[in-house]
Amino acid sequence: MRHSYSLSFARQCPVDGNTIRYELKLWSHGKVLVEDIQSACIGDDEPIFQEDLAKLFSETFVFASGRLTATHGTVLIVSEWSPA
Repeated sequence: MRHSYSLSFARQCPVDGNTIRYELKLWSHGKVLVEDIQSACIGDDEPIFQEDLAKLFSETFVFASGRLTATHGTVLIVSEWSPA
């Protein structure tokens, strides 16, 4: 069995301060607590680059694969990872 978790959230860009809307999708064969997903997305609420945010998710949810997408300006950024 595989589970899918989806969440939309916003974080601030560390360069220009713009608010960026993210779409996170996680897939896991095990249970992932919703509260853990929400906590990881909010984090310390400091501005962060998407690439660093995706790395944080891959390290936090080591048994899940994931996809993080956002558009910054006119550039669509897609970050994907597989379980460790």
